[in-house]
Amino acid sequence: MSPTAEHPSRGLVRKTLRPPGGSGLTLRLGVRSPSANSPCLLLLHGTGSSHESFAPLWDRLPTDYGLVIPDLPGHGESAFDRSPIPAFGLKEVADWLSWALEALDLHPTLVIGHSAGAAAGLVLTIRQPRLPLVGLAPSLVPPPALYTHLLGPWMGPLIRSLPSLALGHWLTGHPAVIHQLLDSTGSRLPQSQQLIYERLFKSRSHLEGTLSFMAGTELADLLADERLSEVECLRLIAARDDRWIAEGPLSRLVQRALPQAQVQWLPSGGHLFHEVDPTAVLACLASLIRP
Repeated sequence: MSPTAEHPSRGLVRKTLRPPGGSGLTLRLGVRSPSANSPCLLLLHGTGSSHESFAPLWDRLPTDYGLVIPDLPGHGESAFDRSPIPAFGLKEVADWLSWALEALDLHPTLVIGHSAGAAAGLVLTIRQPRLPLVGLAPSLVPPPALYTHLLGPWMGPLIRSLPSLALGHWLTGHPAVIHQLLDSTGSRLPQSQQLIYERLFKSRSHLEGTLSFMAGTELADLLADERLSEVECLRLIAARDDRWIAEGPLSRLVQRALPQAQVQWLPSGGHLFHEVDPTAVLACLASLIRP
């Protein structure tokens, strides 16, 4: 474990871990230990994002709450030391996160996952059925056509092609492409959050990690897992105007595979509603954070 660094926001400390196993991954996490009898929240961002997507949320949480906010593998500052990077998906992400929590001796009382982070959180809760999970705009249905159209050509085996990766990096390095992707979510982000995504996709390693995670994520295997029925506390929160996770497909998926889930629909906010209106999200979470 490397020396820690104080995050400029409310006592969050940045830590660096190197998971065993030869993956070449450096895992970066923001951590704040909980006060006595206070909850500890594990916040998992979505594909293509970073821990900073939760900044509007964590800035509004009481300072006695414990926080664990990683950059998911291949995203943000959680980079691999070689290219092409090893193939990885939800299982590997859950393995690395479980190891990190044990190394930090932190025990979350609630997992909050956004988009693909909700799917990763679901893998964790399958392993610990009593660990509550809240999925924000959960990516449990196929990705939207626009997203697939823009990034699809560099997914799967083509991620290993350096010319394809270079072309993808060139495209996503243009703010107009990033703005098009953000607009496609149905969310109106403040400029400060838009700039975060522009900065992230200027990083070639972030793009490669994003594409590799997309290619390695097998939702069908997750949703076919018989242990899903053992998850005791599962709440999903989504926006009706989310252009990526449509209400109809998600409702049908829940009815078929996650009948025990409580689903709450927000009237607006798009796919990134937790960045647009964090106060509304906290209101939804209040009863779960402090029952």
